[in-house]
Amino acid sequence: NSPSSFSASGLPAWLSLNPSTGSLTGTPPAPGTFTFLVAAANAGGEGSASVSVVVAPDPNAPVITSALTASGLVGVP
Repeated sequence: NSPSSFSASGLPAWLSLNPSTGSLTGTPPAPGTFTFLVAAANAGGEGSASVSVVVAPDPNAPVITSALTASGLVGVP
């Protein structure tokens, strides 16, 4: 008895659920822990569970090490 439909509540705005496949897709804007409720149903009934997705910081993200401000003159190289 495989699920025939899926649903979710409390999804972050950047995350979506395909109700036919149960596939979650999205691009998180920042690291964090995101908790929501998912449910699956078939002819025999429905079940649900709380799910937490942990998005870790990207260890390969660029790091800016220069000064936060810069100055210059127009027309001067």
